Amino acid sequence: MARMKEPKEPKVSTLVSDLVDSLSEIEGLTFDTDIEVVPTGISPLDKILGGGIPVGKLILLVGNAGGGKSTLTCSIGRGFHRHHPKSIVSYLDAEQAMNTTRLASMGCDMDRTILISQDLTIEKIADILKKTVEYKKKAGLEDVPFLVIWDSESATMTAKHKEVADVSKIIGFKANMLSWIIPLMVELCSKYKITLIIIGQLRDKIQMNQYQPSTGDLRGLGNQKLTGGNVMKFAPFQILFIKPKADMDPSTYGFSGVVSEMKIIKNKLFTPMIKVDLALDYMKGFSDVWSKFELLKTCKAIKGTGWRYLQNYQDCKFRTKQIEELYSTDPMFKERFNELYDMFIDQVCAFPDAIKLITKKDDDDDVEDTEAPTNNGERTALDEALDNLGDD
Repeated sequence: MARMKEPKEPKVSTLVSDLVDSLSEIEGLTFDTDIEVVPTGISPLDKILGGGIPVGKLILLVGNAGGGKSTLTCSIGRGFHRHHPKSIVSYLDAEQAMNTTRLASMGCDMDRTILISQDLTIEKIADILKKTVEYKKKAGLEDVPFLVIWDSESATMTAKHKEVADVSKIIGFKANMLSWIIPLMVELCSKYKITLIIIGQLRDKIQMNQYQPSTGDLRGLGNQKLTGGNVMKFAPFQILFIKPKADMDPSTYGFSGVVSEMKIIKNKLFTPMIKVDLALDYMKGFSDVWSKFELLKTCKAIKGTGWRYLQNYQDCKFRTKQIEELYSTDPMFKERFNELYDMFIDQVCAFPDAIKLITKKDDDDDVEDTEAPTNNGERTALDEALDNLGDD
């Protein structure tokens, strides 16, 4: 009697396909695909973001005063305009501190940028978002990424706050409203490819119990707390934290600005908590080239003091302020500069605080070089003179 063959078990992929077909019968149910990102054009930032700003997501941007929060959103808007010819940026300025001249100087295309700078309420912000969705549907632009910037949540009250004489009677009302309205905004943004960036503020966490551990609102914020209630912790797809680190001396860099430290506290696209320095030119906004330079300088791939040179291109001596010009006019310099950057950015972003190991290794190498000099390593009088010259 012939033995019957046992039926083959279906492949897992077949099972998954069958389940998807079954779930598709549920009305309105969709299945997520790869998340589209829009590069900001600031390479170190794009790296730690996971490629750029995600389309259709809520981003919370917080930080200390003077770090460049508002300016950074302009740079992101510039990225959206470069990414898609029909992309529109709406800047909702509840702080009434932005103007069209500054938006244009930061690189935004003013033909595709809307600035609403006035006393706004949370209800009005929600209405603007709804009207934006209606416009996208009417114009057939559902697949075009839009950017809405809300500056800032802390400066935006509810309509009820403006009506009552005693604000103490509605303590907690704003947080309750945000807990209800933010999830609705997230749903609209996801469905209609609108990235919503909310600029938030930080405040010191007050401990009512002296024996209670002094902890921050989220890991990475230290002893500071997000405003807006718990929804501002849980709803954002990413939480960006930026703070000023050092002023950029005009005599050295050729412009006034600040170096700001950036890290992504919450990130669903890349490893969080990795720090990079971003260079802000007060007149032009955040700079890709100067941000790369800051990373190479930290990793000690830029050698020399007054006159400098690249670790892998010692024949080209330059002043610090010449970096941008050399990058745009000297192909060999640009190639070697980018080679160094590509090598070090991957090392820096391998895991949080990797840069500490990189800089420590460089310090050890410097000590070894100092302790064991050779005749081949002797410096010429010209080298000494170049290094002793300060920047103009």
